[in-house]
Amino acid sequence: MILRNIQPGAYRAWLSRVWRQEPRFFSSVPPQPVPPLVQTLQGYLSTLEPLLPPDELSHTRRMVHEFGSPGGLGPRLQKSLEKRARHTKNWISPWWVQWAYLESRQPLPVHSNPAISLPRRDYNGWRSQLVFASKLIAGVLDFKAKIKTEKPDPKRAPLVPLPMPKKLYFHIDREIKRDIEHAKQNLDILINDLDVNVFNFKKFGKELPKRHNLSPNSFIQVALQLAYYRVHDEVGPACDIASQRMFRGGRTEYIRSPSTQTLKFILAFGDRSVTVLEGRGVDLHLLGLKLQAIEEGLSIPKVYMDTAYGVATHWKLRTGQVPANTDSVMCFGPLVPDGYAICYNPQADHVHFSITAFNCCEETNAETLALTLKDTLCQLQELLQPTV
Repeated sequence: MILRNIQPGAYRAWLSRVWRQEPRFFSSVPPQPVPPLVQTLQGYLSTLEPLLPPDELSHTRRMVHEFGSPGGLGPRLQKSLEKRARHTKNWISPWWVQWAYLESRQPLPVHSNPAISLPRRDYNGWRSQLVFASKLIAGVLDFKAKIKTEKPDPKRAPLVPLPMPKKLYFHIDREIKRDIEHAKQNLDILINDLDVNVFNFKKFGKELPKRHNLSPNSFIQVALQLAYYRVHDEVGPACDIASQRMFRGGRTEYIRSPSTQTLKFILAFGDRSVTVLEGRGVDLHLLGLKLQAIEEGLSIPKVYMDTAYGVATHWKLRTGQVPANTDSVMCFGPLVPDGYAICYNPQADHVHFSITAFNCCEETNAETLALTLKDTLCQLQELLQPTV
C-alpha cells in the first residue's frame, strides 16, 4: 500500500468526524428538505412515460403503487428519512459522497473530473504557447489563494474548505511503480477512446429565446432532446446537473428532462428544473429511500429491482449548462458506455458546445450528434422567426 502508516478505516473515520462538524457559515443556509413521498413517486412515473411501452409502464405503476401505499415499505422509509433529516446536517449528502464518489472504481479523468476548452488562439510558436500556459497556471493559483484567504459568503458559497492532514508520507516500491505505469497506460487508452467535438454555434445565443419569453436553458434542452431523437429514433434518458448548494451541505441533483410534453414539443423542462432547485427532485429522494432500507437491514425494495428503474437511470444523455463570461466550455465524459455528455455555455449571440462519446460504442458518434444539433437549433430559430 502507498499509505502504509495509515490504519484501515482511519480516513473514513476522519471524514465522518469532519462531516459532523458544523461549519461556522451554515447558520443562514436552510436544510435540504425531504420531498413528499407521493410527489416523488408521481414524478418518477411521469418521467417513465416517454421511455417505456404501455405494458411495461403498467407493470411499473403497480409496483410503485404497492411501494407507496399506506402501510407499505415506502411510508416507513419516508419516516426514517424525515427523522434522519431532523438529526443530521444533510440527510443525503454523506450517502451521496460515498455512493457517487468513494465507492466508484472508475478513473477520475473523463468519468468525474471535467476539462475545459479555452478560446481558440493563434500562436507564433512554442514560446508563445508557453507564455499563455504560464499565465493560465498563475491565474489559477491566484484564484486558489483568494479562496483560501478570503472569508466566504455563506449565501453564495455555503461550503467551506475542509481541513486536510498536514503531511502524507509515500513509500514507492517496485510494485507500486509498476502499478503507476499500468495506470498511465490505461489512462492513455481511456483518453484515446473519448471522442470530443467542440464547436461554437454562431447563428444565435440566449437572447433569442429570451425575446420570446422562453428560458434559454429550456430551449437548449429541448434542442438536445430533439437532436438525440433524430439520430437514434428514440427518447433517451437524459439528466441535467443542478446544484443544491442553496441547502446546508447540499451537493447536486439530476433534472430529468425527457417527458411526454417533450415529444409533443411543449417546453415543460423549465417547470421541472424549478422543482429540483427547490429541493423536490426525484433521484436523490429515491436513492435515499433505497439506502435507508439497506441501513435498516431490509431487502432492497422491489421497485428498485424493476427493469424500468434500470432504464430510467441509464443516462444516455448527460447534460450541463456551465455559464462563463469567457468563450470557453467545459467537457466531461458520458455516464454510460453508449451515451453522450453535452456541456454548453450560452452567450448573448452564440453558444459554445462540447459533445463527447466513446469511440468503442458503434451506436454513438459525437460528430453526428453535433451536426444534427446545429441543424435542429436552426430549425427552432425558423420556428420562432419565420422568414416568410
